[in-house]
Amino acid sequence: PPRRLGMEVTKENVFSEAVPSLRSALSSAAFVAVDLEMTGIHAPTRADRPDRFDDAAERYAKLRAAAAAYRTVQFGVCAMRWDAADAKYEATSFNALCWPRAQKFTVDAGAMEFLVEHGFNWQELVTRGLTYSDQRSERRLRDQLQAELDGGRERVVIARADDAKFIEGVGAKVTAWLALGDEDATAAAAPPAELLLDPCPNRFLKRAVYEMLEVSFKGKLTVEKADSYKEGALRLLRGVDEAAAAAATAARWEAIDRQCELNALWVELVRSGKPLVVHNGLADVAYMFHHFQQPLPELVEDFKTLVAETFPGGVYDTKHVASLPQIEAYGFTRGMPLGEAYQTASQKTSTGTPRLATRWLDTPTSAADVAGSSDGGAVGGGAEGGAQGPEVAPPLRQQVNCPLPIATHATLSPRYGEANNGGSACHEAGFDAWQTAYVFASYLRLLHAATLPAGETPISLFKVEPPLTLAAEHVGRLALPRRDFPYLSLRGDDPLEDQSNVFVITGTVPLAPQPAAGGQDAQESEVPADGEASVAAVAAAQTPVPMPRSPQEASRAAFGLGLGRWDAFWRPTGEFVLALQDRSKLEGAAELLLRRLGWEVVPLPEYRAQQRSSAAAAGTPGSSRKRRREE
Repeated sequence: PPRRLGMEVTKENVFSEAVPSLRSALSSAAFVAVDLEMTGIHAPTRADRPDRFDDAAERYAKLRAAAAAYRTVQFGVCAMRWDAADAKYEATSFNALCWPRAQKFTVDAGAMEFLVEHGFNWQELVTRGLTYSDQRSERRLRDQLQAELDGGRERVVIARADDAKFIEGVGAKVTAWLALGDEDATAAAAPPAELLLDPCPNRFLKRAVYEMLEVSFKGKLTVEKADSYKEGALRLLRGVDEAAAAAATAARWEAIDRQCELNALWVELVRSGKPLVVHNGLADVAYMFHHFQQPLPELVEDFKTLVAETFPGGVYDTKHVASLPQIEAYGFTRGMPLGEAYQTASQKTSTGTPRLATRWLDTPTSAADVAGSSDGGAVGGGAEGGAQGPEVAPPLRQQVNCPLPIATHATLSPRYGEANNGGSACHEAGFDAWQTAYVFASYLRLLHAATLPAGETPISLFKVEPPLTLAAEHVGRLALPRRDFPYLSLRGDDPLEDQSNVFVITGTVPLAPQPAAGGQDAQESEVPADGEASVAAVAAAQTPVPMPRSPQEASRAAFGLGLGRWDAFWRPTGEFVLALQDRSKLEGAAELLLRRLGWEVVPLPEYRAQQRSSAAAAGTPGSSRKRRREE
């Protein structure tokens, strides 16, 4: 059976309960965490799969392709409020299924299996999932309806004679019906109260008929659907029922609401301006914006600006924050999965006391300490009593405990509290949002402990809310997994990307014959001195070199150069790359690869610049815009 954890947002309660509850929770929240479940994470085409050598622009382009290919199917939000009276956090979690009605739906088989393994109900997604579209599409629907109601909607143009004749015929029929009523007003028999119009041949003519009726007979009749007569038929009634017209207009606005149910939650999240927290969340942020806000911009710089401006409170990634030494000292690591970090941080009992995170502090030991700990004799002295110099004592190890925050769940989402210890709801978006929120609160507490003066115990922090400013230096840094560089910065420059030790094999050349034992080329003595014959003989003696057939073959061959170990990879885009592990031996490496192995190589940064220059010259979409930005 489907799990009912957190506040389950459904079609029935999204507007009546969920939206007001989320607005209330956000109004008093210190920060809010989000999590998504998607139908795929890597783009379907091999060339768009991420790899460790991507720079920021390449990784973003691949992520943008994935967000366009796949869909969000679950959206989780957790608002964290600090309760000063009880010195604890109160969490309010929301979990919503997301159904992209009327959109192309692509799913990766691996993602489907993963979600099913964690209790995801695909049938419930279709029947109960909230519909959504990006903000631009919703705004376009609302603007079109408003323009139509205001009479300012652009009219269709009737260009074909047959279409014009059809519209004129319908107009004449309606005019005759209305006139018949006027003429027979004094007759004993009542005039026909309604007129049924047969279905139009196509959607274009249907719209044209609606517009003709609205303009030519405004205030004289009411138009209704008459599918019970014939599917697509229209029923015309004399006069205008103002109440019915108002109800019909309200129904049209409500129909737009029902096409964009999830958008109401997204709008509340954006309007709150609260700091946003994710875990390993670059993909979550990209998918949220592409599916709920607007199509992702082409350039990574524009993406950064869009996210930073939409969430002025900042975006924090717990995976990046975990890499700080103040956090690692307590046993957390950047490579920890979310569930493991949560289990490490979360309370193990329900007694109301915080769990203590522990680290060991090495305190240097002075000679006086060592002397004081002896029997009063001189410092040092070997087994035989001879003077052997001062004894150096090992440092004293002091255990330092830091209380992690207590957090309880609001009445809207109590059952996530029941899942705390077992993690039974992992990979449900609402629960993962809660895990992210609690892990971030714990990291803030550990950062707070690191600011205390020497000797002051972190236990004193138990009743203090950790200020968000402790992580201000790391705001806007989204972790980049499986990449040479640690994060993408939404604010400021990305970390410097030194890939000078990475080479792209662009081709091979024939190898010249190797020198014989006497230091002379064995072939050289057999080649005639005359020019053309000499060239022909040397060419015949050279050995064609094939491209490496596998990364293993390439790394073994490069290792034979005596420069240490090399990593070799096929990039998803088709390039064969070599990475020298020991950067101190980089000088002359490219020349050795050419002379000894016959491999023509180009440093990856130079190769990337050449490719982008060629794309710009060829007029690849977006290149001219990028040139304008650079100018």
